[in-house]
Amino acid sequence: MLYIGICDSHSDCEKLSDMIRDFSDRTGILCSVKTFQSGEDLLDYMDTPCPFHIIFMEVMLKTRNGIDTALELRRKQYQNHIVFVSKNPEYALDSYMVKAYNYLLKPLKNAELTQILTSIWEDLQTKDTAVLPINTKSGIYMIRHRDILYMESHNHNLLLHCRNSETLSFSGKLDNLCLDFSSALLCGFLRCHKSYLVNCDYIRKIGTSCFHLTDGTQVPISRSYKNAAIHSYLNYLNLWPETPAPSQDPSGPA
Repeated sequence: MLYIGICDSHSDCEKLSDMIRDFSDRTGILCSVKTFQSGEDLLDYMDTPCPFHIIFMEVMLKTRNGIDTALELRRKQYQNHIVFVSKNPEYALDSYMVKAYNYLLKPLKNAELTQILTSIWEDLQTKDTAVLPINTKSGIYMIRHRDILYMESHNHNLLLHCRNSETLSFSGKLDNLCLDFSSALLCGFLRCHKSYLVNCDYIRKIGTSCFHLTDGTQVPISRSYKNAAIHSYLNYLNLWPETPAPSQDPSGPA
């Protein structure tokens, strides 16, 4: 099931809802849609547990505009996809501030909508099923990748920090874990330090010497990994041309 929010005028909400129903009929992917006519209504709803995988939002809302609404959504820790829809292209660059998934011009095309919803659905299937087996002294844990905030190497052990504030300790090397992630074609994790691996989905901002995560944690970025880590993160956000990341300087500090 795809859970979808739409924030737009009543008529445009109806049009997009109809297109989503058509997509669901054609693909067999079940979709649940909830509509809002203002940014304030959407933000009020987000004070409850929010199931939306994606929110489609008009930029030129009547009271609070879509960019400001999206910024507040991010402050409320909404980490899933935002797609702006508008007749006006001039705010497309502003959408990068809120890590928007896309910026579509009205009238929307079925092909565009199909591509976006199908891509997000396929991504959800991968993230929901991908797990990392952890062998600890108390037993074997199967941890979903989406539940991992970051991993840390400490005193010859690896510490896995999870979204639920749980920390698991197990023996191993971060270098080997990075190889495991690479061979499994796992996306969304990057190396920012010889002792840290971080989940890109939970990076709130890039500091001068650390990544600030959504839970307030600061994960250090070392000088030798900094260029490659930031390049990889911007690639992940589709804000950088798809070119190979610069390699870290093995002679530099950690």
